[in-house]
Amino acid sequence: MVYSLLDRIQHFHWGEPIVLEWYKKVDSVLWKLISYSEKSIIISDHGFCNRDEAEIKTLPERTPRGEIKGDHDNEAILITINIKHEINKLQDVFYAIRGEI
Repeated sequence: MVYSLLDRIQHFHWGEPIVLEWYKKVDSVLWKLISYSEKSIIISDHGFCNRDEAEIKTLPERTPRGEIKGDHDNEAILITINIKHEINKLQDVFYAIRGEI
């Protein structure tokens, strides 16, 4: 499953309470999904930061939908539960899934 809403929320609402509210909602759903599975991989392809702090700005300052407040950060997360395959780069996720299922 892919949850892309957090990415959009953070681009337009970085630093606002709504970001934390959506993290809590997604966390709640993830915990429910994890409880039904013996094996899980939770991964992000990037983190987030204030647009002014981003090393590379991926979007313009404004779009037709409004001001861009957050942008991509190099930090990401990887959480595995009962996955034996080592994951060091994004491509390894494919091999881990193929080998574990």
